[in-house]
Amino acid sequence: MNSSAYLNFNNSIRESTYEPPDEVIKVSDTPRFGHSSEIVDILGSRNELKDYVTGLIFGAAIIFAFFLIWIIATFVFKYLGKERVGFLSGAPFNATPTRRKDFPSEQARPQIEDWDEELEKEYYRMQFKSRINPSWKNKPTIIRIAFLLCGLVYVILSILLVTKGVANLFQTVHVFQRSLERVDLIANSTQVLLNNLRPVAASSQNIYDGLSSQVSGSNFCPNDPSLSFSTQAQEVQSQAQDAVDQLGQFNEILDASLLNDLEAVLARYYDFANPFNKTLSTVDVNNWQIIVAIVPVNVVAVLMMAGTLLAIFTIDFPFYGAFLNYVLCPLMFIICTVCWLTAGLMAMGAGLNGDFCLPGGRVGESSPDETILNMMEASGNGPTDEEFDMYTVAKYYVKQCQVGANPFGFIEAVIPRLVSGQEVLGGLDGMFNNTAQISLLSFYCGRDYAQLQTVLSEFVDLVGYLLEAAVRVLELVSCTTIVPLYVNTVYDGMCTYSPIAVYWVFESALVMAFMSSIMLTLRSAYKKTHLVYPAPPEENDSHPEEFARDGEAYTFEQDDEEEDEDVREWNSRR
Repeated sequence: MNSSAYLNFNNSIRESTYEPPDEVIKVSDTPRFGHSSEIVDILGSRNELKDYVTGLIFGAAIIFAFFLIWIIATFVFKYLGKERVGFLSGAPFNATPTRRKDFPSEQARPQIEDWDEELEKEYYRMQFKSRINPSWKNKPTIIRIAFLLCGLVYVILSILLVTKGVANLFQTVHVFQRSLERVDLIANSTQVLLNNLRPVAASSQNIYDGLSSQVSGSNFCPNDPSLSFSTQAQEVQSQAQDAVDQLGQFNEILDASLLNDLEAVLARYYDFANPFNKTLSTVDVNNWQIIVAIVPVNVVAVLMMAGTLLAIFTIDFPFYGAFLNYVLCPLMFIICTVCWLTAGLMAMGAGLNGDFCLPGGRVGESSPDETILNMMEASGNGPTDEEFDMYTVAKYYVKQCQVGANPFGFIEAVIPRLVSGQEVLGGLDGMFNNTAQISLLSFYCGRDYAQLQTVLSEFVDLVGYLLEAAVRVLELVSCTTIVPLYVNTVYDGMCTYSPIAVYWVFESALVMAFMSSIMLTLRSAYKKTHLVYPAPPEENDSHPEEFARDGEAYTFEQDDEEEDEDVREWNSRR
């Protein structure tokens, strides 16, 4: 059999170059205020770790500081009250109503019996319009427009957070899920091979002992150990002895310590991968679910904007006002807090992601390949003098099979020997199955070769299984299998989808945090303007606030038609 049939492994693969997206370049330029930006320092000394973490959390600390300052300022303004800080305290705007031109003058006051103070106030109130026509130049309207603009920006950024941030985040998860499935398939296939090789390894030693005793010295031909009667018999013994020598070499491949080492590597992988598999298996989000995630974030802002529009046009629904104050406003505060916290955490995540994918921020000069190899060295898994070490294997695949020799070349080198051994054993097995020839050999040597035939058949099966196992292992560890897996996981998942997701979540959450903070600070915008009626002319000097009652506003819900009816009623009393 031609060995090239088993050696046709296409390990040549086109090298993929990592091209960082703009988001990676931006986050890799995050200022560290004099501290380290080398992610390898995480595995370094305690001082190196402290220096790196300090630089990483500096940006988050600034964001949290802004949030804390805003919280303090909001409570201080609330405490100072409307008299000192005006609308910043959250109190409604005040406005003086316009005097009606068609109302009778004071001299025409109707003469009504039982005229009392309440009737006086009602009469005085009827002189003014209870609805204010919106003016686009006064301060309340300007602030309400600013509130609406902040709400609009908030809604737009919340959509970007989901479509650009969360969508890419789940894309990252899907890449990791597919990669782990492929790696699990490779690991499980390797585990099956090891499980099958263990009984083979045990039986190979028995086959070796039985075959070597059968073909050595006088055991092969007791009557004529020199086999002087036939050169063909000498050739049979020679081939049988070669088969014994090759089986001895195959026993080295099936050494128990090598199998134990491979099982230990698989055990470490399962310990590492099982928690990730369990976590990632719970994530199953479809596009429509991502879109639905926008709704609860936006509903609060949209309803508050609706309340502001009602306030601009002086439309009042008492229940809706209470709903704004006691439900929507607290919900917006919770959302605002979550946005600030998310922005701070994502600032650290973005820096970490950028340091991993583009160490040093050197575009075109660095890549995640460099980070992975440096982290292996820093963790004590660097190159060793051993013939087969994990660093050599990792470097070979990280460099996409372009640097160094194949660390599994020893398996590839075994295949020609297995093929050659299979051919030799096939010929030898054919000789022993030749009834006439074996009968003649048994007659001259004085022994039965049935047992040797049985052992030889077992040996043929063993070599065939070893050849299939070697081919399967090379398929599992070939560059065409591992390199695409590495590129998809690291280049696409960790260093394309992930940084884009983190960047957009950070940027969107930060802007949403600022916009929601401004909306909460300007919460007076969605509250109905209070009408404060001026005191009657005769009381301006002595009791200027009799009708205002220390700033408390008299508000009325009558529309213009009701006011006209009230005026006609007063005129009828004259």
